[in-house]
Amino acid sequence: MTKKLWKQTNNEKIQCLLCSHFCELGVEDSTNTGKCRVRKNKNGFLINLVENKIVSHNVDPIEKKPLYHFLPNSAVFSIGSMGCNFDCAWCQNSSIAHPKNQEQAEQGAIIDASMIIDAAIKNQCKSIAFTYNEPTIFFDLMLECAMEAKKANIRTVLVSNGYQSKYSLELLLPYIDAANIDLKCFSEETYQNYCKAHLKPVLHNIKEFAKNNIWLEITTLLIPTINDNKAELKDLANFIAQEVGTHIPWHISAFHPSRNMMHIPRTNIDALKMAYDIGKDAGLEYVYIGNVQEENNTHCPKCKKILIKRTGYNTEINAEFTGQCPYCKMSIVEVWE
Repeated sequence: MTKKLWKQTNNEKIQCLLCSHFCELGVEDSTNTGKCRVRKNKNGFLINLVENKIVSHNVDPIEKKPLYHFLPNSAVFSIGSMGCNFDCAWCQNSSIAHPKNQEQAEQGAIIDASMIIDAAIKNQCKSIAFTYNEPTIFFDLMLECAMEAKKANIRTVLVSNGYQSKYSLELLLPYIDAANIDLKCFSEETYQNYCKAHLKPVLHNIKEFAKNNIWLEITTLLIPTINDNKAELKDLANFIAQEVGTHIPWHISAFHPSRNMMHIPRTNIDALKMAYDIGKDAGLEYVYIGNVQEENNTHCPKCKKILIKRTGYNTEINAEFTGQCPYCKMSIVEVWE
């Protein structure tokens, strides 16, 4: 456990400094593992129950993260563990993010950074993604792996809810190349009621990623009756455009019933197109609709010609496109190589 990410308090508890919850943990107690359920006070030291354990690893297309402007049409080696520091009622990956008991939370295959790097090289992956559950949960493994990946000339990708503390973010930022941050909504009330978290730290961290030259894309799962209000979506799109940048891709994904929201219907295509139009009206150059069978092409913002054609995860790049539109010569902001 990274010493900088916890401290002892005056009341003999340990305060975790990993994420913006800043949980206080008493002496060893199986029921007191913080909001993430995998960090524990053991004899005055904070331990991580999934420190070197992963439950999922796959070779994915980078577009699945989703990242559309980062090494397009390349393979990424993805890993994830158990646990999450959010408690989203609609979680689409709850089997690993929210294990039903503590024994499940500690599951996973023992692994180290060198094994992950070797697997990425063997599978000809240009990058490694920390994903599936919230990667902040397995911070030490992630940081070590990201540091080793730099030495091996492999890029690193963070797929996250954006709830890191300033302490963990300071350690991580020098070693992350790209991030997709899940901006759940633009309502503090919704964050509290449905995620057991707060909006402000996420917005702050999104701006920190952008300021530190991390390639950034943002995803919002559009959930009927929860976060599909036009006024809220306008505020969200305006935040991206005005506070982060009009070049930042915004992915609007369709919800399907899951976890505690089996009663909520799937997102219909009209709602997704409404959100798409709101994003474009806010000045966002790249807005994409996900989780439906729709084309997600990248168009030149100036001349509107197709530069990258996508259907599902099938990606076809214009042979003459190498970061500059071959038709009007506009520079397209992305990480090409």
